[in-house]
Amino acid sequence: MIQEPCYSVPKKLCAFFAPDDIPHALLRDNASTLPAPLDDIMTNDLKWDDILLALRRYALVEVGEQTLAVHRLVQAVTRDRLPVDERSQWTEVAVAQIAKVFSDAGAPFEPWTWPTYSQYLPHAMAAVSHADKASNASVGTAFLFSGIGAYLRERAQFEESKPCLERSLAICEQVLGLDHPDTAISLNNLSYLLEAQGGLAGTQPYYERALAIRERVLGSDHPDTANSLNNLGYLQYSQGNLSRAKAYYERALTICCLRLGQGHYLTQIVQANLEALEAAE
Repeated sequence: MIQEPCYSVPKKLCAFFAPDDIPHALLRDNASTLPAPLDDIMTNDLKWDDILLALRRYALVEVGEQTLAVHRLVQAVTRDRLPVDERSQWTEVAVAQIAKVFSDAGAPFEPWTWPTYSQYLPHAMAAVSHADKASNASVGTAFLFSGIGAYLRERAQFEESKPCLERSLAICEQVLGLDHPDTAISLNNLSYLLEAQGGLAGTQPYYERALAIRERVLGSDHPDTANSLNNLGYLQYSQGNLSRAKAYYERALTICCLRLGQGHYLTQIVQANLEALEAAE
């Protein structure tokens, strides 16, 4: 349990974010990630005003109307003075704070989420960097790397996206295991990047491995298995292997109709892919 005087909470937490433009909302709206009683301290308006007053008095943090800023040297000294186990705790809290923001914002492939991702991206990058340096390989860190990588991929920042998605996969393999469904998600995310870069041939091992995990762990008729089949169908279609693509699409469509129904978006995607293939035959 982290035990802190109230004014030191923002200073220590901010030491694991980027130094500038740290939104008050990042600390307060996601206080559920903090252990009690710190969560109550951060969400209570009167106590928050007392915190800001103390921070101004001791010149620990530059306090703006909507954001905070911490000098890099203050951040470094704050981190260095923390015991290893406490530094690890604050790293995990920082990762959880950003992960909740990204989760609440929505999927990064939706353009209306981009302003939120853009605003919080520097803090997300800082948080996962500190987690990696502290060897805090956690599922939360993997998911945050995945969210960062997916956003950068959608913005066509492929070179920046790739190491994030690769690190997400490595952590999933390390923490969850080679056959975990979330490892399959990381494999797919990396495949989507390679596909966006035009490297269709290089995606096949990732898609095939994701399919094998889902068939083995989730079952041959699971919707996620259908998603993997659709991915492989698209890959084969793009490479001109129409008969193999059709077999993947037909199996995926059977699963989707059975488990999701005709109106589900995945069913409609697979149906449209199959119709495009049949028109090309």
